[in-house]
Amino acid sequence: MSLDWIHESISDNHAMMTERWWRPTWRSNHIARHRPHIANVIAIELPTTNSDTMSTADYQLSTPPTDPRERELWLQHAAGFILFQDMREYARQQIDPSLDDEARAAAEKGIDDAVYGLMMVLDGVTGGMANDKNRVNLRVAVELTCNTTDKLKANIDLSDGDGMCMGYHGWRENDFGGKPPFVSRRPH
Repeated sequence: MSLDWIHESISDNHAMMTERWWRPTWRSNHIARHRPHIANVIAIELPTTNSDTMSTADYQLSTPPTDPRERELWLQHAAGFILFQDMREYARQQIDPSLDDEARAAAEKGIDDAVYGLMMVLDGVTGGMANDKNRVNLRVAVELTCNTTDKLKANIDLSDGDGMCMGYHGWRENDFGGKPPFVSRRPH
């Protein structure tokens, strides 16, 4: 299957492509193996406008703790790190560099408010809808799986965790716990 139609579609939406069309990762390999009909669509990397900012692709997972409670916290920090690097930092990169300090601060506050709103949904504080007979809730889990066997080693439903809203405040200060779930692949 050719990726030309994807490039045209993205170009039509005024998105930019990176110079790397395909970077094999665990996720792309997993998708190719289990969902081959969408593998080529997922293989596109989002653009960046600031080469100084690192995404999770610039990190690798640290060794998970063996203690169950420490591993549970580590997984929650990993979820927060992924959201902060791949959502919050991506949004911050999209801020027009020509904005004055006041406008930039307002844009950054808007991003942080949106991220905090997502944390409330992940915690189950908000994000449900109901009528007199039914309800719809959004549930998100973080999973630790073995790369070679796809065996689930640990998981936690984020609404049952210690609180993404609580973690948010530390994560804004780059505090991802005593044993961060990542190590850098490149120097800062």
